[in-house]
Amino acid sequence: MKKIQIITASLSLLSILAGCQKNDVFPTSQTISNQDLIMGKVAPVDFITPENFVSGVTNPLFPLTPGDSLYYSLWAIEDGDSVFQEIYITTTDEIKVISGINCVVVHDVVYQDGLLAEDTYDWHVQDKFGNVWYFGEDTKKYAPDGTYSTEGSFEHGVDGAIAGLFMLANPSAYIGHHYKQEDYPDNASDNARIISVNQTVTIGLGTFTGCLKTEERTVLDPGVIEYKYYAPGIGQILATIDTGGTEHEELVGTNY
Repeated sequence: MKKIQIITASLSLLSILAGCQKNDVFPTSQTISNQDLIMGKVAPVDFITPENFVSGVTNPLFPLTPGDSLYYSLWAIEDGDSVFQEIYITTTDEIKVISGINCVVVHDVVYQDGLLAEDTYDWHVQDKFGNVWYFGEDTKKYAPDGTYSTEGSFEHGVDGAIAGLFMLANPSAYIGHHYKQEDYPDNASDNARIISVNQTVTIGLGTFTGCLKTEERTVLDPGVIEYKYYAPGIGQILATIDTGGTEHEELVGTNY
């Protein structure tokens, strides 16, 4: 009897130790730190569960308040010709549920030469750390004859597409760091890098200080480099392409 009790106790101890080892090697989504998430030490799919996300998007560099609209003008050169577009971006009060997570729906409409050129619904959500994620988009790019293409559309969890980080909660802690904004091979694959968090940017609307500057690239068009500037309390105020193309997109108005 005594020997059996000793063996039972030993087996119990081994079970406890095995359980501890398992938890150390395979942390749950609740034990993932923001730094490990940003530095890519954990896969996004291991973090993307409803309990890790919150309602609303309040990140100061990318706030999404229902009813708010931003208006941009874009000038570019395509195939030697000048192109001018008007862009209207509105945060709706609609919610798109993806993988059990409530995403904010943003409506993005583009006009070129007075004609509808693009009509897109983007899906964003903020995690418990304050990072804003990009869960995909439903886009239609129109030709002058009214036909359209849905190329570039994707949704997290569908056909292998994976959501990405769109705006970090604390960019100043990750200067020079690269991160994926979307991951849908052969369709959508943007990457961003933090350049600076203390830029002064002057546009037609005025001068903005303390702006974030990012560099964006995509493997789908590797020769193009785009720089974006975000002002606290507003979001993107300027985007330029000087390498691999010529493009200037500038905030020209808001409804607030």
